[in-house]
Amino acid sequence: MDSLADFKVHSKISVKNLSADKWSYLLFYFVPNMFTKENSPHLENPSVVKIESITINGTLSTFQLDKDTLNINLKEELPPNDHVVVDIQYEF
Repeated sequence: MDSLADFKVHSKISVKNLSADKWSYLLFYFVPNMFTKENSPHLENPSVVKIESITINGTLSTFQLDKDTLNINLKEELPPNDHVVVDIQYEF
């Protein structure tokens, strides 16, 4: 956290598909987005969230953020028992 109370986050997450299905996307709960003016207009001091980049195994990925749900598109399906590394950089 800097002197203006802003957080800069760099998160690396290893995700392994333990299901029997192929995955075409990943879903994460992204709680900081629930404290923005758009999602919580009643807050006296809402936050601002900015996702700078999301990569899958080093390749830039597209995503959708809706309330607390972050949907990350996979360029290739993730087969069972395989894994990817998700790198998310954001600030709030």
